[in-house]
Amino acid sequence: MEGNSIIKVCGMRDSENIHAVEALGVQWIGFIFWPNSLRYVAERPAYLPVKARRVGVFVDAPVEEIIQKVEEYALDLVQLHGHETPQYIATLRSALASLPSQAEGDKSILIIKAFNIASVADFKAVANYEGVADYFLFDTKGRSVGGNGEKFDWTILDTYDGMT
Repeated sequence: MEGNSIIKVCGMRDSENIHAVEALGVQWIGFIFWPNSLRYVAERPAYLPVKARRVGVFVDAPVEEIIQKVEEYALDLVQLHGHETPQYIATLRSALASLPSQAEGDKSILIIKAFNIASVADFKAVANYEGVADYFLFDTKGRSVGGNGEKFDWTILDTYDGMT
C-alpha cells in the first residue's frame, strides 16, 4: 500500500474475517453500528483488530451511544454517515475528549464525516465541515446511506478542491 492511501475494510463482524483482513495489511477495519444495515454488529466479535485501527460507523446516533461503543470496542475513529451537523460533531468531539483514555494522553479519537456524492453540486455541503471533521469519506449516493454496492464515479473528484 503506497503513499497516503488508507485502505479501510468495513462491515466486519466475524472474528475469522477480521483476523484475515487485518493480516492483509489494511490500515482501518470498520464496524457498523447502524441497526438498519445488513452488516450491523449486534454483538462484539471475539477478535478485534490489534494492528489495524478500529472504526465505528454510525448513522444519526445519539452521542451517548457513540461514546459507549468507543469505550466497548476501543475505537480509534468514529465515522458519521448520517445527517450530523457541524455542531453535533463539535459536541461529539468534546464528549470524546473527556473520556478517561483521552485524559491519559492516548491518541485522540478522529472523526470521519461521510458524504453521498453523485455530482459536483454535492460537494457544496462538504465546505461546512472543513476544520470540523478530521477526514471526509465520499460515497456513492444510493438508496441507503452507504454500502449500496454501486460504483463510485471517481472523475467527480477531479473537481473537488477542498480539504486534503
